[in-house]
Amino acid sequence: MKVYFDESYDNERHYLLYGALFVPPSSTLHQRILGIRHEIDYRPEIKYTRCRNERALRVYKRVIDAFVEDSAYYRCVVVDQHGFDYSKFAQPYESTSIAQARAYKKFAEMLLDKHLDGVENAVFLADRLTRCDGDEFLERIELARRARYARDFYLAAERPLPVGIPTDLEKNLELSKMRGLDCVDAQTYDVWLHSLFHVARIANPVLEPAEADAIWSRFERAPCYKRLAAEDRQWLQLFRAAGAREAPAMARHADEILAGGKQLSASHKQYLLTASLTGNILTGQFDRAQAMWDKHSSEASRSGLSLDLRLLYAYLAVAKAAPPAPAPAR
Repeated sequence: MKVYFDESYDNERHYLLYGALFVPPSSTLHQRILGIRHEIDYRPEIKYTRCRNERALRVYKRVIDAFVEDSAYYRCVVVDQHGFDYSKFAQPYESTSIAQARAYKKFAEMLLDKHLDGVENAVFLADRLTRCDGDEFLERIELARRARYARDFYLAAERPLPVGIPTDLEKNLELSKMRGLDCVDAQTYDVWLHSLFHVARIANPVLEPAEADAIWSRFERAPCYKRLAAEDRQWLQLFRAAGAREAPAMARHADEILAGGKQLSASHKQYLLTASLTGNILTGQFDRAQAMWDKHSSEASRSGLSLDLRLLYAYLAVAKAAPPAPAPAR
């Protein structure tokens, strides 16, 4: 399967059309279009804004006929740009470009998720609007599918079918639900919370804030939540804050867990330090972020620092070096 992704607009740019052309192996559309070009000796780009003469019209009609008769198919999302509220895709302190990028990602998921079931070795072809290369984008779509599976595993009335779900994710979902929601042996930290940690790393970066919050609030409403140790509850509160993109709460919970003195693995340290730097940087607490880095980065780097964490520290260095913003005029 080849998937061609692109965006288009009407002449007034009132509507954004975010579309995907799905071309299965059985398709002969490309060969037929090449044949039409050769037969009529037509070399310009085939684009509706260039259909300006009778010869071009003949080509375009035949290309449309070829598409209708072919196994390839097209799907798109149409967005009224004058009435669409991009702010729903970002927190108040985030820029419009971040909100738009998240919206475009959501549109792409809507298009691809329902049309790639059972598809393997797909090739994704897109322009820069997707914000990433084709291979990486398809990987993100797969991660989104796993995140929604985790959401439905915890929240849906009927357990979803684990089609193509990795065994490790299934195990982590089972253990975390059994301990955190069904209250079976809920005091065992290294069993259930470690599993939940891995689920959080899959679900939170992909799900919309409201979807992630539904997961974590479900754990906090469970009968066994109050019987958990204070630090275990704080981990859950951190997962909830991260899923909601609440920077102040992320920083507070991550900093308090790091300050608790409990022995933590390098992966846990990196997660906490990433949450701490993200939250403190977004809230302007640069000195606090630097202090957390100075104290914990050495232990967090035992297995090598992640790219995200290195980029955050680089951003912190730039932010601290920047001159202070001028005071508002009175």
